[in-house]
Amino acid sequence: MKEQHLSPAQVIRIRKKKLLSAYSWRRFFLALICSAATAYILFGIVFGLAVAKGTSMNPAVRDGDVMFINRIGAYERGDLVIFSKSHEYENDVIKRVIGLPGETVNIENGQVTVDGTPLDEPYTIGGTEQKDILTYPVTLKSDEYFVMGDRRDNSQDSRNYGPVKREQLIGKEMAFFRIQKREEA
Repeated sequence: MKEQHLSPAQVIRIRKKKLLSAYSWRRFFLALICSAATAYILFGIVFGLAVAKGTSMNPAVRDGDVMFINRIGAYERGDLVIFSKSHEYENDVIKRVIGLPGETVNIENGQVTVDGTPLDEPYTIGGTEQKDILTYPVTLKSDEYFVMGDRRDNSQDSRNYGPVKREQLIGKEMAFFRIQKREEA
């Protein structure tokens, strides 16, 4: 139809329809871009996933468990943290925070103390022994954390490779959600 033979009201309706159609596509693409940006921020920067490898955190975390992690925020004693691999490890490592920056960690007669106060660690299995790499007590620097596995007799942790630097920490487990590997029959 040519607009010359239409009434002004019909011309306005046709032009409005064309405009709305183009506007709808723009809105759709804008919403798509905003959704992609939000997903990237949430799951690329703020949150992430980690897969447990090994048995050093049993029974709290089993081999193959998938953990949702929070990449921002402060770390506290007892948090399960994921830190970046070093030259000694193939994968990222999951351990429990024992000592925080500035604190002094000691292991004596199987007992872990932080700043002289014994830790209550009902989650541990096996004896907690010192390893030869460190001289105890260990005073942590302002950017260091002391981490250990829950299976103390089967864990490569800060007792083996020293404190973990803040920049190595990837995130901490979001305790409210974990996908546990199914037990094999």
